[in-house]
Amino acid sequence: MFNNKTRNQHYIAQVEQKLNCIDNSVPKPKRRIYEFEILDQSHQEFKLTNQQGVKITNNLSFNDLYTLEVFENGTRDNFESFFSELESKIETLSHKLLDSSELEQHFLLDFLCAKLMNSIRNPFCIEKTVNTFGSFCSYFPTEENLLEIFQKIDKINVDTKILSNLNINSITYKKWLKIIFYMVVPFKGPQTANYSFLEKIASNFFDNEKNIIHIFLSVYDDPSCLLSDRSYIALSDKENVVNYTFNVTKNAFIIFNCIPKTLQNIAELLKVPLDELNIPIEVFEKLRTSIKILKYKNEESLLETYNQNVISQSYKKFYASFLYNK
Repeated sequence: MFNNKTRNQHYIAQVEQKLNCIDNSVPKPKRRIYEFEILDQSHQEFKLTNQQGVKITNNLSFNDLYTLEVFENGTRDNFESFFSELESKIETLSHKLLDSSELEQHFLLDFLCAKLMNSIRNPFCIEKTVNTFGSFCSYFPTEENLLEIFQKIDKINVDTKILSNLNINSITYKKWLKIIFYMVVPFKGPQTANYSFLEKIASNFFDNEKNIIHIFLSVYDDPSCLLSDRSYIALSDKENVVNYTFNVTKNAFIIFNCIPKTLQNIAELLKVPLDELNIPIEVFEKLRTSIKILKYKNEESLLETYNQNVISQSYKKFYASFLYNK
């Protein structure tokens, strides 16, 4: 389950890059993607790093980024098999989202799980991940086989090059690996059904008794959408508002917006002063807001905002299937 030979470990999967590459019809080893280095985020200044693009096989990866132990036979314990399971769904789900006339919730839940894991496993999001999910670090698995693997995290001699590249210390790095462990490893439930905390978190997003949920898919005829080296962007920094915006393919991006169902938030959505919001509390408590799922076609203003946010929120680089000019 944990043991394999994968040394070159992608934090943005090759399949994600394939969906944004210059030509996905060429053999896998030859696929390329345009890479742009950000020079000044506030002024949206950047440069193309290679006129031919970079090969995706060794792009957006570190050696042994998620490795817990290396053995004499060249195998290592890591999370690659769990990541691969999620990655195997991405391409199919992405095309289903684009091909469907209506977006169904079960598709969106599976898609959100895979995309949310991309942000959690992304090394450029470590600080946010630890701040958000740090409470997981104080728990230990009760199953002996999982406990044995989990305890390997504290024994890792972390590569100083990785720490230097990410500008973090080994304590934070190990906390991050513990969070990843809890997110991807299936645990036995009360009725022996397996579950992961990632699935629980994604499911909570769709709780429309507690949350106001808006989902927007924006699709374009021409390749237009950028890919961030952080895996996602956020369109809101409001407290308690959950917002994730993900690249779907070079032709589309999706926004997941989840707002706690409070009177203040409802007033803001309706653009009505709170003291003028005439909703009796007993009605409010029973209020159910349906999940709104909307699709947009060739909305240039949305695209401009999305691409600008990719540049302003990426770590150092962004990627595209086309030669982007702001």
